[in-house]
Amino acid sequence: FSFLATARNEKRDAEKTARASMVAAEKTARESIAAKLQSEQLMHEIVNDLGEKLKPVRRADLLEPSLQAIAAYDAKNGGAAQKPSVEVLRVAALNDQGDLLADDNNLDGAVNAYQESCQILEDLVKQEPAKDEWIAQWAQNLLKMGNIFSTQGKIGEAMDNYQRAAGLWQKLVSAKPTEVGPKSEWTKVLLKLGTTFMAQKDWVGARGPFEQARDILSGLADRDAQNPEAWMRVRQICNQLGDLEVKAGDLDRADRKSRRLNSSH
Repeated sequence: FSFLATARNEKRDAEKTARASMVAAEKTARESIAAKLQSEQLMHEIVNDLGEKLKPVRRADLLEPSLQAIAAYDAKNGGAAQKPSVEVLRVAALNDQGDLLADDNNLDGAVNAYQESCQILEDLVKQEPAKDEWIAQWAQNLLKMGNIFSTQGKIGEAMDNYQRAAGLWQKLVSAKPTEVGPKSEWTKVLLKLGTTFMAQKDWVGARGPFEQARDILSGLADRDAQNPEAWMRVRQICNQLGDLEVKAGDLDRADRKSRRLNSSH
């Protein structure tokens, strides 16, 4: 009997030791996870703070090595999706990088930076479609790329980027029809698109963007009837449309546009 009692006692002691070890292991695991999360949070806070300090001096491109290190860390530790806060910083870094490269006349490098930024912004918009600032930044980058492609004589690529940018601004205008900013930006892209069509002697293609821009600016001018600059912009576009119709050989249409302009203001 004493042998059985000793065995039972040893078994109980072993079970108690095992439970104690399990509790200690779970505590260590929880502390380790908490420390890991705290470390990650601190890392992101440091990078975010640095990003905010670099933005005013337009040197967010200096963040890129740190952001790449974070991306590598996330990938190594099973981070399937990048954190939006980090990705927004990467967008700022890439945009600044693109601007600096464009200033140095490294146009292909600038386009690569803007394209990578656009891809991130597109993914962010899919996650949170209501983030207007992401859509606006995406449209701005497309406009920059369109301008670069136009400078390089890559008209097809330029038109594609202008059209995509116009589509994004149209989306923002539809969502917030009373805001002036998106309408003004949309107009800028439409004028670029129309001018590019005219450079290609595609009068039919140019007509649509110019007419859209005219209608948008006319609406803005009506809201601010005492602003002569607004009406001057409308008049300039109408003159461009008249010039377009003359080049297209539609003199009657050009005359009707001129009469419409004179009667409206």
